[in-house]
Amino acid sequence: YPSLTHSIPELADIAVQEGLAGCAALQLQQVFFVTHSLGGILVRQYLARHEIPGLRRVVMLGPPNQGSQMADYVASLGLLQPLLPAAVAELGTSEQSVPRQLGRAGFQLGVIAGTVNYLPFLPGQPVGLSDGTVAVSETIVPGMTDFLELPVGHSLMMWDDEVLEQVVFFLQHGIFRRHSPPFSAP
Repeated sequence: YPSLTHSIPELADIAVQEGLAGCAALQLQQVFFVTHSLGGILVRQYLARHEIPGLRRVVMLGPPNQGSQMADYVASLGLLQPLLPAAVAELGTSEQSVPRQLGRAGFQLGVIAGTVNYLPFLPGQPVGLSDGTVAVSETIVPGMTDFLELPVGHSLMMWDDEVLEQVVFFLQHGIFRRHSPPFSAP
């Protein structure tokens, strides 16, 4: 999706409608989403304004559900602001940011947060445990069904075998597979 030139609401309509059109073309009766990073915010934004018939479950990988400290940092680089993707300005951690305005998840949602930062020396890193781009605390959203932290970094988490196994398990069962006590929703 054209994240360099469009706002989050515009991107949500473009990306989610494209995915739904693909589902309709295949005559699918059930809809599942697996998103990475901003993609999770696009699904939440779309669902805030539209109903999706047949929506079953959503898994978000490293989503900035509470905004992103990294987006705050990048937006603070004044000289670069004209070059920034439009969506970055909307992804900050202020109460007015798009993710913070979307409210609780009203659908079956599993969130996976990464805990490995491969580049801790880069400026603008999130404070606290993070995947190098999004802090674990930023991935949490009220109403989510389940939550899991895994030792993966942001950019490569979608190719990690354990992440993929957990995604499939959640899509099938509505919870993540674990050996520790289950998640307690906020």
